[in-house]
Order: sequence, then C-alpha cells, then structure tokens
Amino acid sequence: MEEVSKLGAPKSLLILSSGNINSNLIGELGPLATSHIPIPGGLFLDHQLNSLQQRYAQIFVTLDKSKNELGRVLGSKHKNIKIYYGNSKESIGETIISFLADKDGPNSLDIVYGDSYNTSLFDDWSEKNLLFVSAFDGSSEWDQVNRDSNGELKFTEKSGGKADFTITGSFRILDTLTLKNSLVEAKVKKNEKSNIFHEGLKIYDNRVNSKIVFLEDKSWADLGHRRTYFNQRRNLISNGARVHNSLEFNTDEGWVRKFGDNNKIENELNWFLKLPSSLNKYVPHLKTEQVEKSYSIQYIPSLNVGEHWISENPKKDFWVDLFFKIDLMLSEMNKHREEISVNEVIIAKESIYVGKVKDRFESLIGLLKANNSMGSQELLENKTVFNLDMVVEKICKAGTEASRLPHWNVVHGDLCFSYIIFDQISINPKVIDPRGSFGRVGIFGDPVYELLKLSQCILGDYDYIAADLFNIITNGQELILDYPQVKEHEWVKEYFREYLNERLLELGLSYQTFRILEAGLFLSASSLHPEKNHWLALTIKAKNIVEEAS
Repeated sequence: MEEVSKLGAPKSLLILSSGNINSNLIGELGPLATSHIPIPGGLFLDHQLNSLQQRYAQIFVTLDKSKNELGRVLGSKHKNIKIYYGNSKESIGETIISFLADKDGPNSLDIVYGDSYNTSLFDDWSEKNLLFVSAFDGSSEWDQVNRDSNGELKFTEKSGGKADFTITGSFRILDTLTLKNSLVEAKVKKNEKSNIFHEGLKIYDNRVNSKIVFLEDKSWADLGHRRTYFNQRRNLISNGARVHNSLEFNTDEGWVRKFGDNNKIENELNWFLKLPSSLNKYVPHLKTEQVEKSYSIQYIPSLNVGEHWISENPKKDFWVDLFFKIDLMLSEMNKHREEISVNEVIIAKESIYVGKVKDRFESLIGLLKANNSMGSQELLENKTVFNLDMVVEKICKAGTEASRLPHWNVVHGDLCFSYIIFDQISINPKVIDPRGSFGRVGIFGDPVYELLKLSQCILGDYDYIAADLFNIITNGQELILDYPQVKEHEWVKEYFREYLNERLLELGLSYQTFRILEAGLFLSASSLHPEKNHWLALTIKAKNIVEEAS
C-alpha cells in the first residue's frame, strides 16, 4: 500500500456491480446481475478484486440486495472492500447517488462499470477529472460521447448515431460532493429520454474548475456484450495456468488443442476413439490429425455448467433440460457394457474407492507435515476435532460396499460440472476431458461414479471451492467452511435428490453410503490442491459430508 499512499489521484474505487447484464448476454448466461458474470476459474468480480488489492486503499462494490450471500463471502475474503447493497432496477446515476449519500464516503473516487474487464484507469496516476474513451467504431453496443461546438459534453445513447468516442465505462471524479449534487439535480430534471448519470456528468463538468478530460483507453477489455465476452473468455482460457494441461485455440478453424501428460492425453484420446458411434452426439468432434502429447477437438463457445452454478443461473428450464439430457446420456451409456469377470470389476472399483482414497490421504498427511506454513499444524494438533482416521475408515467401508455392485458400462469418468458444456440451443450436452480409465485403461467403469461427480457439484457445491469463493472461519477449535448458500440452488438440489434416489434404488446403493463415497472425492482431491486453503476446504467438506451421512 506504500505506492498507493503517494498518489495524488483517488485512492478509492467504486465498482458498479448491482445492475443486470446486457440483454444480448442473457441468452448465454441467464438473467444475471453484473456481479455474477462468470469467467474461466470463477466470478469476474472476485478476479477483479484480487487484481486491484494493491492498487487502491479501499474498494467499494455495489451489489443488488438479493446478493448478500456473495457480498458476505467477498467481504470476508477481501479485507479492504466495503459492500453497498442497492436495487438492480436502479440506474447507474441513482446507484451512485445512494452510494455518495454516505457521509463517510471518499472525497475523490475512481468509478468503473462492473462488466469492464480492464481499463487504462488502473494504470493512470494523474490528478484530473477523467472519462476514458475509445475511438468510435460504428458499433451500436456502447454509449458515445464528444463535446459540441460550445464545449459542452454531448452523450449519444446506444444506437443513437455516429459520435467521436465510445465510453469505456471508467471515470475519475475529484469532487464527489459536487458529483452527488449534480446527479441529484439531474434526477429531479429527469425525463423519459434522459440518462441521470450522463446528465449529472454534464452538470458536474460545468461546475468544477477542472473540466473532464477524455483519455484514450488503450487497455480497454469488455465483458458486457456477447462478442467481447467470448473473445475475452478465449484469451483467459488460453493464458490461464492449468495444473495438468494447457489449451491452444484455432478460432478460424474452430478447433482447440489440448496438451498435457502423455499418459493422460493417450487415455483421453483413446476414450474418444473407442466411444460407440451412437454416443458421439454427446462429445465435440475429434480432429483425426494428432500431435504428440495432444489432441484437438471442436471448440464450443459456451459456458461449462460449473460456471452456470457459481453465477447462480436462475432459469429453471436450463436445469430441468440439463438433468433430462444427462439422464438420457447416462441411460444410453448404460447400454454399452464390457464383458469382464466379477473379480476384475471388484478390483477396478476398489482401486478407486479404497486404494486411491488411502494413497491420497497418506499424501495429504505427508504434505501437511512437510509444510506447516499451510496452516497444517492446527489440523494435525486438532486431529481429535477432525478425526480424519474415522473419516477415511467410513469412506473405505462405503467403497468396499460399492465395489461389490456388478454394474460396469461406458462412463465418462469425471462427469463434474466443469467438464459439461450445455446450452439450450444445442440438442445435447457435450462432455470434455474424459477420464479414459477406471481402475483399468478403457472407456468402461462404474456408473455410480458418474452420479458421484454430479452430486459433488450439486449437493457438495464443489465449484465454489474450485472458484476460490469460500472462507474458512475459526470458531473455537471448530473450522467452518463458508461459501454462498443461495436460494436459486435450493430447488435444484431437491430436484437432483429426487432423481438420485430413483437411480440409487435401481443400482442397489443407499443414499447414506453414496454420500460417504462422495466425501471420498473431496478427500482424494485435497492433496492435489495445496494452493491457498483449497486443501483445507476440501478436507473440511469431506468431514462434514461423512458426519451428515452417518
């Protein structure tokens, strides 16, 4: 923060995230608030807060009042932010008026729209009233601005004709009191064609000694429209660090190439090649030309289901259609079976449900002992609280029981939300990143495992942990895993439980045993994720599920 304290420019930032996304994105994302725009790996707002922690002494975020769960988690996770709850139906101008009504608010302020991925504002240190712009390109997707012959600000609304500059959504205000008074005056004068924020800026520009300066936004990247959103997604996926693999896009030809560990790549490619032709409708097209340690598949420019989950997509039709299609896919997979002995099935299943859990648990304990800086000492010293030996014992007992079930057919093997791509325009879900082995190399495995992976995401809320949208709270000797608990998910969970109970009855497995097996997925993943507190979050979740199911 030392660098920030030397600045003459505003030390405070206001992120306007309480409004709704642009209408041309609703078909892709659902009717979401700007605060819940998903990007690969999490929510954009959380990503933005992480990246701006050292740039501003304080960050203010506006959220719709219905998003208090996300606000609570973000408020605990990021120590220098303050949440202001408003109404998504309010305009930008009205939202800023409400924010500036706080007497303890900042005297000067940077303001950015919640769907602006990047802006030169974050790299500018000048002490001026600023409005960042880009050269007008003829697009009707953004508002425009210039000055008339008298030097007055002139705003042109979307689709309003040619102007000189596009507004990128980033501003610097040196006198927030004058801005508030200007916005209030604009609101009083408001007519059905006026924009309170734009009219308020006009009044502000006339009242302050230092006129608003237009600056070219050379760093501008936007998430607010379908075209720019998916362009930015590709950049994020291509440049993102992945633990086991990397991706390379050829958008001209519509392919994405995956690189990674040779054995893993070979198993995945073998799965695509050996998949029965009747199931090809559930996977992207595979490119026959291959390069060592890689394969290419069709690029599908849609969100994975995990992103729909953490963004709280409220469209019931989306989830009903998804479950219907997944059930149909699993039923079709069940028709293709491998003729192997009962003993071979047991050995393969036990290697996953028992052997892998024990091996990963030993790896976790070794990791904790070797790295006390992770906070592991508390975990080891409070083994009576966590009772991890009991957790592992119950998981392995459930695994032994599940391994005796005879079911063995084609499986994806890692049917978590992040590997399912689904939009309601396409007929079928598309699954990517198959496991390619289940105790033995091949396309066959335990259909129970498919349901476990789905349950891990739905009932277990795994995607919140993967997206780093959680906190770990210490209450005495108890460690509590805290993440958003949202109403939009309650009916989805209940809908899935009903479906799950029907399937488990057919498979001959109790709901209790199934959930304990699910805990094994969390515990097995913990040693693979030493970053931050993910290992601890996964361990706590495994313990919680076992306790709930016991």
